[in-house]
Amino acid sequence: MQLNLVSGISVLLAAFAVVASGGCQSGNGSGDSSGSLGKGPPRFDEVELLNGTAPSPSYGLCIGDLNGDGNQDLVATNHSSLVSIWLGAPGGQFRPVSSQFHDEVKVPLDSHGCSFADVDNDGRQELLVIGGGSAGIGAGSDNALIRLSGGRFSNIAARSGVNYPLGRGRNGSWVDMDADGRIDLILANAHRPGSKAPSAILRNTPIGFENLCWIQGRLIRRNWFVGLPLSSSGNAEPLISLINEWEIAPSMSLRDGVLSSDMKDITIPHVKDFAVSDFDNDLEPDVVFVRKNDRLEEITQPAPGEIRFALSPKDSPEAISFQADSPVEATFYSHRLTNPGWLKSGDGGNLNSLTITLDPSSTAFLEDETYAADADTGKGPRIDVAHARNSRSWTITTIPGPKRFPVNIWLRSRGEIKPLSRAKPGLNQNVRLKPVFVRDVTRALQRTVSPIDYRLSCNGVTAADFDNDMDVDLVFACSSLTSNLGLYLYLNDGRGKFSRSDSLLDSDVPSGLSDKVISPDLNEDGFPDLVWSNGYGQGPWRGPLVTMLNRGNSNHWLEIKLQGSDSNRDGVGAVVTLEAGGMKQVRQQWGGVHFGAQESERIHFGLGTSKQADAIEVRWPSGNRQVLEDQAVDRIIVISEP
Repeated sequence: MQLNLVSGISVLLAAFAVVASGGCQSGNGSGDSSGSLGKGPPRFDEVELLNGTAPSPSYGLCIGDLNGDGNQDLVATNHSSLVSIWLGAPGGQFRPVSSQFHDEVKVPLDSHGCSFADVDNDGRQELLVIGGGSAGIGAGSDNALIRLSGGRFSNIAARSGVNYPLGRGRNGSWVDMDADGRIDLILANAHRPGSKAPSAILRNTPIGFENLCWIQGRLIRRNWFVGLPLSSSGNAEPLISLINEWEIAPSMSLRDGVLSSDMKDITIPHVKDFAVSDFDNDLEPDVVFVRKNDRLEEITQPAPGEIRFALSPKDSPEAISFQADSPVEATFYSHRLTNPGWLKSGDGGNLNSLTITLDPSSTAFLEDETYAADADTGKGPRIDVAHARNSRSWTITTIPGPKRFPVNIWLRSRGEIKPLSRAKPGLNQNVRLKPVFVRDVTRALQRTVSPIDYRLSCNGVTAADFDNDMDVDLVFACSSLTSNLGLYLYLNDGRGKFSRSDSLLDSDVPSGLSDKVISPDLNEDGFPDLVWSNGYGQGPWRGPLVTMLNRGNSNHWLEIKLQGSDSNRDGVGAVVTLEAGGMKQVRQQWGGVHFGAQESERIHFGLGTSKQADAIEVRWPSGNRQVLEDQAVDRIIVISEP
């Protein structure tokens, strides 16, 4: 299921950042991009790279290398629809293989986050698809661990020990927490009644994954994970910070499954996603948290014959009224809707979506009679309808069930629909919240004043140097409760202060609600592109998966793929420091996992006008260190651990 604030169900996620040490502690210059040859903000063109996309629910969006051919493969989990997979080819071409995948592998319809990792160090990454657990009410949907070998897909989750039955999974993030060269898994689950299948830390062993540590108490309820593997001492010791929609709980260090708290709480309400990078060029990782208040209501009217309602859960019935002379198609969406018995369209079972036609001329709806749903047939809300023919009005009443789920209602008609009982249609501005920045997270987890002085309503964020001017920018994926707002680009001045660019606002905003956004270099031209999903929430507003290519400029760049030997094959936990043009930049191979999404494993540096990388230092989680000098730019290189 999607991030469900109303039901009290939260999500958990893990991301990992590392702190630079040694020579990286020296001054870093101004970070000023004035020497850049690129003129103007980055521009993006929407292109159809991914055949087979259609409006659908969204959740997981990740990129990796499933068949080990060196090309990037893309996955969208599509929540309650079938998982979509595209295999990459050189130059940014993608081939859909979803049909073959579903012929060979059965993945339950409740897929949440996804992430790639090379769990057996054979040079081919496996794909983890997280099962959502049916809102904690029905049977669980097991996690899948997908392997592509010999041109065929297989699910090795059960024999590997990561299937985790009954888990209400949200995310799976990867870290080599004991620096043994095998990538371990932090499995993030939402709370299930009875505290069954809580979040867990799974250690990768030669015979499969073992459950190292159950995370009990407050940690399994309403929390996300953000893990920060500190590597200044040469070994990856994760620092776990517990994040939910309301606060950041105390951080805890983790070693051999023992949690100990040594940092204070920070309250950051309504967190939806985060991005990790060195935004202020001080060689320390920072985190930006994007926020949105979903616990509100909204009514919008995009056209005279269309109204959209987003209703928050209530303890008592709630009614909406409207006038219409023409038939109105009404779609109701919630979890575990009670099937109205008056429709005579089933056995009164549970539904997620229900569409009916409200026709004022039909004898199905008599004057001033309420058509009530059957009681006690579901966990979710009931829908009652009343028609007053003389006033040409309808009243729809939502009656909460045992579970307090929100309800979305979508009305469409060829004629005009006039709302009667609600406030004037318009975006609910109280949904918007400023992003929150936490600087130098490995030194002290302390909230700082946001360098973005805008209130946003966003579900996703991605960070990359989109103009290759040697600082890391941000793109937010934003929507209200009922309307898509599109992508917002914020450019970094090199000191961690951001200004909004209107270059992405030229793009058409698709249907649906913005959800995830990631920034891989799809066409391998050295400029980060965008992949953007638009199926946020429980429905019914769905949109397509959109790809947008960065037009680029004349600035230089370098992309690095790490290949561990003593360390894990993906190099997760490594620190890469690049020096060019008298300036140092640092990147962390932190696995790239944020809420429901995963960034490319390739580490990208924008180099401005610099025509070579003077030095590249890699500090591996094994403790190995290597330095490459005088490297040519504008290319993708592989650095193998010595």
